[in-house]
Amino acid sequence: MRNKHIQLILVTVCLFSLNTIKSQDTLSVNFSGMTPHLGQNLYLRVVDLANQSEIGRVVKAVNTAAFSVSIGGVTAGRSYNIDFFADHNKNGKYDAPSVDHAWRLTVDTLVGDTIVPFAHNTNFTDIDWPHALTVAFSNMTPHLTQNLYLALIDKGSNKEVERKKMNVTSANFNVVFEGVIPGNSYDVDLFADHNKNGKYDAPSADHAWRLTVDNLVGDTIVPFAHNTNFTDIEWKYLLTVQYTGFTPHVGQLMAFYIRNQSNQAIIDSVIINPLIGADFTVMSYAIVPGINYNIDFYADLNGNDHYDIPPTDHAWRIDLSEVTGDTLLNFAHNTTFTDIGLGTTTGIGINGYSYEPELYPNPAGDFVKLIYENLDEQHVKIQIYNSTGLLLFENSQSVIDNNVLINLENLSPGFYYLNVAGEKFRNAYKFIKE
Repeated sequence: MRNKHIQLILVTVCLFSLNTIKSQDTLSVNFSGMTPHLGQNLYLRVVDLANQSEIGRVVKAVNTAAFSVSIGGVTAGRSYNIDFFADHNKNGKYDAPSVDHAWRLTVDTLVGDTIVPFAHNTNFTDIDWPHALTVAFSNMTPHLTQNLYLALIDKGSNKEVERKKMNVTSANFNVVFEGVIPGNSYDVDLFADHNKNGKYDAPSADHAWRLTVDNLVGDTIVPFAHNTNFTDIEWKYLLTVQYTGFTPHVGQLMAFYIRNQSNQAIIDSVIINPLIGADFTVMSYAIVPGINYNIDFYADLNGNDHYDIPPTDHAWRIDLSEVTGDTLLNFAHNTTFTDIGLGTTTGIGINGYSYEPELYPNPAGDFVKLIYENLDEQHVKIQIYNSTGLLLFENSQSVIDNNVLINLENLSPGFYYLNVAGEKFRNAYKFIKE
């Protein structure tokens, strides 16, 4: 399944995956009649049907009409899909048929080493190929028996997309991130827990690096040879909050904020609109050890798309103190509400400046403007989500003469959500791009 980079996670998922495959069997495809794809690249991957995990992938230049491709690491008794496509338009990425030519083969209940024949045909299947970013490690001998942590970060949204943890058992190995999007740029932050204390310490206590891939084209391999050019990556830890019993708010907008207790600055935010289940999980890669946080959240009970002091809206606060690393919290719905200080329907924020600026124009063209009455901040954080809750855009915008001008030229016509956050306030809007 293609990774949509959706930040609104409604089910608990496993964030740490072990990159070690323990298996003995091989699955091979014998290709014939591939003359139409001579000079093109063939991409192939094997997926375990039970858990949708990828066993392996290869890229092969098609130089002859008949050839074989093999993937190791499959297990007898399990079933697999073999997905593959020929890059027919030679643009380096997957395009749904008939632009590219794609197929899917299924192997039910593998017996052992297996060979599957495939003769070229035009019975194409849209395999929804998830592009991968592979880090090819070499010379990692100094970190044998240590844990390696990696985080894939979308540079456009500054959001962490995927996180992995593995024990280094050999000097040379690969780590694969699936679901990267062609055209996006990524950082891969990684560190070896050199002192083996189970947490990140700035170099040289731990050894840390940052790799950058700009304007990713398609499946991409980044070589990494061990070196001592360390970078303090300021590793962020995972906050997971498991919510239960929110039946009264199914179908409503819910907003979540992580705020620094010392200055009430908003560190991260998640919007779920609408809430589709009473039990759900919200995750954020934003907390660091030694900081105290407020986890503030509210349900938009009256449906006016912004926060109102309880009981007009229902709001709660979780005190998160003395963070030491990855943190799991549980919260059951209750009616002990808290004013989380995001403003009131009067339009005045907690510092006396305008909480609810005018958004003009709406519907919008290539630009939209926020017009405040009295805002004593120089920058605000802007987030734009599409109608399904996918974060499309995030950055810091300057405030000039109480106005914030937002460029919408790269947005397609449609319906969007806009979030605006200052040090001690937050606004939420709906708008239409024509």
